[in-house]
Amino acid sequence: MNTTFDLPDAPVAHEGFFAAHFFTVEDQEKSRDFYVRILGGKLIKRENPCYIKLANTWIILNSGGGPTPDKLEIILETPSDRKNK
Repeated sequence: MNTTFDLPDAPVAHEGFFAAHFFTVEDQEKSRDFYVRILGGKLIKRENPCYIKLANTWIILNSGGGPTPDKLEIILETPSDRKNK
């Protein structure tokens, strides 16, 4: 799926630079709430992946997935050592 955003929604840096932070999360709703409600980010795309504009950055939240036809043994998921805590 090809997603485009209007320029006002893009985190354009008027000076310096901007960055994109990609996080694999178990709970997109809880993570989205933190970045939008607590830190004041602007929700651009709700889920899969979720895009949030925060200052000069994109926050990209994805719940993982895979494998894909070209990477049959690779699965994107949250770290397994944290799941048991």
